[in-house]
Amino acid sequence: MRIQSATRLLRLGILLTLLMLTACSNREASLERPPTASELSLIVPSSIYAGEPLSLLVKIGGSSDRHPVILIAQGTFGDYFGTGISEAGQITFDLGADVTSFAGTVTVIARAEGLERRADMIIEPKAPADPVVTLVGPRSLVAAEESTMLTAVVHDALGNPVAHDTPVEVRVQYPAGDAVSLVETKTITTANLLAWTRLEARNQTGRMRMSAGAGAAHGAERDVVVVPGPPTDFAVTVTPSVSPADGRQLVEISTETLVDKFGNRLLDGTTVTFLVEEKGTLVRSLPAQVIDGVASTTLQAPTQPGALWIHAVVASASSEPTMALFTPGPAIQPFDLEVVSDTETVSLRAGPLVGKLNQLVADGTVVAFRFTDSDGNVIENRAVTEEGYA
Repeated sequence: MRIQSATRLLRLGILLTLLMLTACSNREASLERPPTASELSLIVPSSIYAGEPLSLLVKIGGSSDRHPVILIAQGTFGDYFGTGISEAGQITFDLGADVTSFAGTVTVIARAEGLERRADMIIEPKAPADPVVTLVGPRSLVAAEESTMLTAVVHDALGNPVAHDTPVEVRVQYPAGDAVSLVETKTITTANLLAWTRLEARNQTGRMRMSAGAGAAHGAERDVVVVPGPPTDFAVTVTPSVSPADGRQLVEISTETLVDKFGNRLLDGTTVTFLVEEKGTLVRSLPAQVIDGVASTTLQAPTQPGALWIHAVVASASSEPTMALFTPGPAIQPFDLEVVSDTETVSLRAGPLVGKLNQLVADGTVVAFRFTDSDGNVIENRAVTEEGYA
């Protein structure tokens, strides 16, 4: 019994000794631990220009010892992560041009000793740089009736859109011959990354040239074609107005000079359609193109005499109908008739048969020979021409 009691006392003494050693060890460890930071501050500039170096200072108050620090920067460049150990209660993080080249708002976050601080700063774009991207459309306008939009995209040397309300100068040269100034200058400003304006076509047709610039930056030239509107009232002429209905003659159909209400000639290549009607029924449709303000084509004579009515259509405009009259028979000049007879036969030879240009009539032209006997009876024989004779 005494031996057991002594053993128990020995075990208790050893336990108490271990507890006392542990307490002393914890006390020494507590004395060696650095004091906890009581304040964390983050010092950043309010703004810098794109591409400039950036230094961010983190200060840890209440302690001059070394502490782990984490720095996070979030901006248009993405996320930047930095870590380090403070010296004498502070640490500086340097961000290079690879991060600061992107304009926009940057949120900076610093973390240390369970504390966190945030700050915002702005990376401003630099001055406008070449080239100013200029976009224009539509590229074709009706004189004095339509407008085009010019849009300028302005960047700095690092590719950042320039600041809001940056002035952009637009210069426009209008086609020659306009009564007002040929060159117009107007100033617009950027908004939502772009600058834009509408430019009205004037009365004169031709090329409307324009450019946009900002500060010392320039843009490429752009142009828009100003075209005439629909033609005013116009007439159609037929030359000659009277022709034989021989199925071969060609008559020329042409418009007078086609101009819009401002006197601009219609563009070369504008399509004009000549419609040919007979007794109110459309019999032919002849397309033509404008050259030097006039459209013309040829119409082949019909084989039956009569009148044809012709009018021209250009876009939404139409001329009044003009009559072309075709008379019976070929257009030939007076000709000789040679008669050769014997006791049994009589041979007739008509010719030479020539037209108004003194040309032989086409082979195959039908010629009617009429014979009248002593009793007044008429006999008719027909022959066709060959090399101008029948």
